[in-house]
Amino acid sequence: METFEPGIASAYNTHNFTEGEEGIKCCTCPRVMTIYEWEEKRRCFCQGTNVVPARARSAPPTRLESNRTRASFSRSRQNNIVPPIAATNSTINSRSTTNINSTRTQNHAFSNKFMAIAALILFSFCVQPVLNLFNNLSLQLSQSRLQIPPEQFMKNYYFKINSSKYEQAWEDLSPKFQAKSDLMPYGKTSYLNFWKSRRVEIESINLVDQKSNYAEVNIRLRYFAQSRNLGSNYISYTLIWNSSKNNWQIDDSKLFN
Repeated sequence: METFEPGIASAYNTHNFTEGEEGIKCCTCPRVMTIYEWEEKRRCFCQGTNVVPARARSAPPTRLESNRTRASFSRSRQNNIVPPIAATNSTINSRSTTNINSTRTQNHAFSNKFMAIAALILFSFCVQPVLNLFNNLSLQLSQSRLQIPPEQFMKNYYFKINSSKYEQAWEDLSPKFQAKSDLMPYGKTSYLNFWKSRRVEIESINLVDQKSNYAEVNIRLRYFAQSRNLGSNYISYTLIWNSSKNNWQIDDSKLFN
């Protein structure tokens, strides 16, 4: 899917796009329209009609590199090694003074080795777990910011159907929903045959519940076959988050009278 920078205004200046929000991008000029602008105008501000779906997305945050942090930490410790104490009086040549200096040098070397080992132990058991936790929290926060609202996902789904992009709409269904033989006895063939003869209008949409990987949306739809009104239905959709596709998918539906 095409992407564009969050924060830009729509082609007709009715909306500012936020992170993860989908719109309609003009292939003639760099403008982006909201779905409602496109459905109302059916053309860009530049009068172009060649458009594609697009999503507002900025560059993901840079993750911490623990190996570089470890190497930098070790080098900083090594650079702080105190040089062995040398004899201050070059004229002292006695054997006893030489032994004292040698002992001091060995003590300093042992002390520096001990400090290096202690630093590695401290990093392994204290600093590294904190860094890992910070990385995980940053990843979860980044994912939550990239999630589009469930209501917007449903609007985009029916926009694809009304735009005859049935293959893309089919991919918005989970494998469980695609295998529902009561709704689609012939699988994808049944799905395509149903929607190729219909279009739909959203009369109302409400978010009932949402968690990090689950959402429930109630929606009222009105169906049309060419210009003939086929009536309306009130449907409750269950959505699940597909992290590999970075998008919601329809996992179940329930029809209300």
